Amino acid sequence: MQELRNTEYLRYDTQRFMPVQIEWCKEACLKDCFCAAAMYRSADRFCWLKGFPLSPGRMNFDDNIPLTALIKVGNSSAERVPRTVDMNPSSDENNEEDKKWILPGSILLAISVVVNLLFLFLVIYSGCYKKKTNRQTDSRPFGGNLYSFTYKELDEATDGFKEELGRGAFSTVYKGVLKSDSGCLVAVKRKNVVLEVGDEEIEILSDLVYECYEQKTLHRLVVNDEEAKNDSKSLESMVMVALWCIQDDTNLRPSMKKVAQMLEGVVEV
Repeated sequence: MQELRNTEYLRYDTQRFMPVQIEWCKEACLKDCFCAAAMYRSADRFCWLKGFPLSPGRMNFDDNIPLTALIKVGNSSAERVPRTVDMNPSSDENNEEDKKWILPGSILLAISVVVNLLFLFLVIYSGCYKKKTNRQTDSRPFGGNLYSFTYKELDEATDGFKEELGRGAFSTVYKGVLKSDSGCLVAVKRKNVVLEVGDEEIEILSDLVYECYEQKTLHRLVVNDEEAKNDSKSLESMVMVALWCIQDDTNLRPSMKKVAQMLEGVVEV
């Protein structure tokens, strides 16, 4: 802090304290990031902090009001503290000389303050970014960006869909290890859509399924599967897709891409 005797800066008061010592006043300003300077009146031990922008200072030789301006500067900027304007009418020459330093001194002080604020902002932002990154890393099992795996990659990760974790009416879950992500463990869900039947059996089965669909009695198809019976909406969607795929007119059949989207629930059936 740079002390300027018989000097005062008007406007932009942010906080006031009394009664306090001048050292306490200095410390209060140094700890306040928004404090550009402080004024101290020794007569009644009155301290008030000044915010940005700091107005031009002026000299005050009133013995009844002993004022001291405390300017916050960098360690190597004491000699660049803006000079003040002498309000004593008998010192016109000094007054003109002082005026020359007010503007450049204020500019230098403003630049110093801005640089300090930018440095403080970068420190805070860097700390917050590191904390956010750490939280995301801790809660993320593997890479942050979504990635679409090929069937070959999933087949390699599950070692040919070898270790089964669970099975439902429509899919089976397998244990896998992603070699591309430091050996991260994953669960791979595989749809059960393969039927090993002949053409005649398929025709009989399709007629039965269509009859159950029209009569809204699809539960007859999954008598021993409680999970399928409890998820009637998914069951109905799968049946509708299957019936659509076996249309006699191949032009009416959906593409495999659309079939996959309907089974995943991305596109309505």
